[in-house]
Amino acid sequence: YGIPFQIRTGKKLTQYPAGTLFRLILDCYEENYSFATIKNLCLNEHFPWSDTRKEEIQQLIAFGIKNNCLCAIKDKGREFSPWEFVFAEKKHPCAVFFKDLKYHITKLVNASSFNEIRVAYFAFKEAFFDESAFSSYDDAILGRCLKELASLIHISQSFQNLSKETDSTRSA
Repeated sequence: YGIPFQIRTGKKLTQYPAGTLFRLILDCYEENYSFATIKNLCLNEHFPWSDTRKEEIQQLIAFGIKNNCLCAIKDKGREFSPWEFVFAEKKHPCAVFFKDLKYHITKLVNASSFNEIRVAYFAFKEAFFDESAFSSYDDAILGRCLKELASLIHISQSFQNLSKETDSTRSA
């Protein structure tokens, strides 16, 4: 069939601390922003949060501890993140950070194509990270993740082009 075969050795990218970024983001979304998932993502030292964001993270974590933002809350048949439930009753400056984080996580998780994931990742990175503060090791791991994403984008575009060619051949 002419499909290239390549044997790779080594660890999975998700076995490196910086390679867990996408998994941690997905965990936040899937667990409705539980305290543990927010803490795991935001306090991971392999992600160089900007100085402003570090302060906001500390405020959010302290707020979560003080207000018992542990897990999703069910109310009137709907499920809310613990943060949104408490923010509805108590106004706090860290609510803005949480809403921004949730917005970017939702964009990443709900992306409908590999290219949309790429665009959402770079928006997330720009909004939260100090790009110049990545360690060379962590930058290399995330760079490898992005290289794999670029490969997936290329493959999906190739299949789109192939299906367009097939459709045009069928209609002729």
